[in-house]
Amino acid sequence: MQVAELRSLLDSIAETVSAGGGKKSANDLKRVCELLDTFGTLSISQFGDFLAKAEYYLETGKLRRPGGKKGKPAIDADRVQRVAQQTLDLYERSIDEDVDYAFITAGVDQLDGLPAREVIEVARQMGIHRRMNSKSEAISEIRQMIEQRKESYQRTAFMPSSAN
Repeated sequence: MQVAELRSLLDSIAETVSAGGGKKSANDLKRVCELLDTFGTLSISQFGDFLAKAEYYLETGKLRRPGGKKGKPAIDADRVQRVAQQTLDLYERSIDEDVDYAFITAGVDQLDGLPAREVIEVARQMGIHRRMNSKSEAISEIRQMIEQRKESYQRTAFMPSSAN
């Protein structure tokens, strides 16, 4: 939908309101319609972005750079997939005798170089689906998952088998 279509709808509403005796409200709506003429070719979404920029300017007195939305940075999906695979490989290797806890910590600590959203996504791709509110929480969950695998394997590897 474009602003021109919105303007047409508002104009129809203004006529209905006017016919119902709401002259002041109808005049207000007609004034809005006149102001919307300038933006007729914009989509509603683009017009919404413009209004957000105008509001930001009114609040701060500063203009945002075009396209400089304050929002979450994009996730680098390829990097997330690559790092998730490396971390899953560490998870699989954690039961090897040559992989100690310091090695696990060093491997997991490399995640600290990624943005928080990517670390959380790595955790999700590893099967951790509980809510994580920070990068450190996600790293802690990943470390715990890998260390628990190692501990579980060590406990069962050294259990004597039952003899009859």
